[in-house]
Amino acid sequence: MADTTSPAAPIPSLMFNLIRFSRRSPLTLISAIVLGGVIAIVSDGLFPHIAAAARACEAYSLDHPEIPPWDDFTNCPLLQGNFQNERWTVTLDTADTGLYTYEGSDRDGSNSIYLSSREVRGTEDRPIYTFRNGDTAYTITFRASDHNTIRLEVFQGDQRILNELLTRI
Repeated sequence: MADTTSPAAPIPSLMFNLIRFSRRSPLTLISAIVLGGVIAIVSDGLFPHIAAAARACEAYSLDHPEIPPWDDFTNCPLLQGNFQNERWTVTLDTADTGLYTYEGSDRDGSNSIYLSSREVRGTEDRPIYTFRNGDTAYTITFRASDHNTIRLEVFQGDQRILNELLTRI
């Protein structure tokens, strides 16, 4: 049998030994296959999320006659509710028009803004929603697994002027 520890070992021997090792060791949950210099990670089915890439967020056109305007406009989760920290309060909701809405204010209520949008990017696991007011962009990011925390970032042009975590109230 070929010595798979040497750099000159043939790729088929390395592939065979990796697969054979993963089958005989109950602690090995993932096997690696080397094909033409590329390593592919293959899940054994116990943890299929390890091998799967997160699906990109997509915004759907609401002009389609089969999609009612109040239906979700994206494949990514829409988080709704009220969030705050010591400085800011944010309310996220959906409107009957199919828009995602953002209402933000400082805690004393002296400044507030209401925006709506269908702009989404990121992944299904970590969507990023953007609301624009002129050259100022308000982005809300959250983890699909945590519905109690959002990240609020505010950009003036390309300059980030705010980056804070808010929790559900």
